Amino acid sequence: MNKENRAYVLPCEVVQDLLPLYHDQVVSDVTAAAVKTHLDTCQSCRTEYDALCVALPEQEKVESTGKKFKALVSKQKWKKLVAILLAVVLTAAAVTGAGAILSEWCVVPVPADVKDVCLIDTPAGKHIFICWLDTYSGITAASQHYDTADGENTLAVEHKHPILKWGNTNGFEKVQYWFLPVETNVDTVTFNGETVWTADEGIRAAPDYVYRLWELEQELHEAGGGLSGYGFEDDYVYLQFLDGHEEYWSYDGQQLDGPIARK
Repeated sequence: MNKENRAYVLPCEVVQDLLPLYHDQVVSDVTAAAVKTHLDTCQSCRTEYDALCVALPEQEKVESTGKKFKALVSKQKWKKLVAILLAVVLTAAAVTGAGAILSEWCVVPVPADVKDVCLIDTPAGKHIFICWLDTYSGITAASQHYDTADGENTLAVEHKHPILKWGNTNGFEKVQYWFLPVETNVDTVTFNGETVWTADEGIRAAPDYVYRLWELEQELHEAGGGLSGYGFEDDYVYLQFLDGHEEYWSYDGQQLDGPIARK
């Protein structure tokens, strides 16, 4: 028996579920034949089908089928559009999130181009002054911690920048500095893993410009900020205090005349 002549016996439950589709003629020929055979022999299902025909007369059948088809097509288009929009949003979020992480997560060590390390005795206790040449323009993060191993106490300084750099940072160079409180005796100072001082060498006494830089920081802290600044030039250090006066110091601690230092 070929497929066209094959007969199927359907239970009442299945036929009753198919009646609306059978009425609208949107089932296959095989299904329609099976439903018709069942209706010819089952009075209960025939009665239900007749009632359905009264509720949905012939003239409404085409409109009903057309509406269902249009609604189905519209629903599928809407689902596809939502899926596309969702994919675009998720992709944009992923790219933005990755960009934010790579441009703000400071994980790349800054080269250790340390200019000076010295010890300063302040009213707040002993501090190690360390300054270095920074070649990165943008977000950076610095931290310090103590590592004790083999009987030695190391002050480890870490300075890092993000993976991504926004904008043009070529040629940027600026001396940065930090006052680090000395909690215990320090045998070694490292900067991003590179040793920049050991106890055998001895931390030199701080020149006067370092003390003045410390006082400038305390002045800014007490005032909550203000117009001031500093600059590490080739031959001198420039300091500007909140009252507007400027000072120029040589690296060996001699105060210089401003106009001469500017030349």
